[in-house]
Amino acid sequence: MSKISCNVIRDLMVLYEDHVCSEESRQMVEEHIAECEECYKLYQMTEEKLPDISLKKNGRENDVKRSINELQEVARRACKKLERRITYRHILAVSILLVVMVIVSCVWTEWLRYQVNVVPAEDVQVTELYELKSGDIYCTFACKNAFSYVNTGGIKVPEGKRYEACGDGWQEIYFQYDRLFDGSAHEQFSGNEVSVIFPKNKMLENAEEQNCAAIYYGRKDKEDKFLVWKEGQEIKPAPEKVEYYVQKNIFMPEEDNWYRYGEAIVVQWGLH
Repeated sequence: MSKISCNVIRDLMVLYEDHVCSEESRQMVEEHIAECEECYKLYQMTEEKLPDISLKKNGRENDVKRSINELQEVARRACKKLERRITYRHILAVSILLVVMVIVSCVWTEWLRYQVNVVPAEDVQVTELYELKSGDIYCTFACKNAFSYVNTGGIKVPEGKRYEACGDGWQEIYFQYDRLFDGSAHEQFSGNEVSVIFPKNKMLENAEEQNCAAIYYGRKDKEDKFLVWKEGQEIKPAPEKVEYYVQKNIFMPEEDNWYRYGEAIVVQWGLH
């Protein structure tokens, strides 16, 4: 039999140590390491903990190189073992886990987060509904129990009209009790009554406007909702005390009036 190279034997050692090689390969490894001192040393190293490699003051350059080579060989063999143990089953399991995490995140974002601890529409009533001099809608909501979060947004428009003038937009608002596992970093209040201003229009970058034609408590596409206000509905003008409070606490100079971008504003909490 021709002499087998040390590199071949060292590759077979990985299978030899795990007892997964053939009997012929096992005999080949044993015969080689019985005759080859370098391979025998390497075999002994794999059976023990990684040696402490240090430089002796009177050591030779060849000893240093040999130690480095032995360390590299041990590292290479360890990587081969790890690579062999990572099977397609492990890769499939990790892939499935990632897909499940994405699905759970989407379900939480699109549905569960809205459902958890939401104050139901039947527990909410409108106690004040006025039109301000600016044309915007001032509304006070009262709930059966105290809540902590007011969820609002800008004027929404039908799909495809986001960047163009639109006269049939709408606004949505809903409340939530304290939410577990919520990482939102917004200021928290508590009460069972809140007053909100809903802007009637939103200015676009091209100087066109999107108008609000309806306000809903709850989401428009959900069953648990009710209509707060709609275009054409007759409502009373705001009393002077409301106008005074709004002008004093909310309104800014026209050029700096950020709420002209259509965002609803919480103006006052009622703590009971």
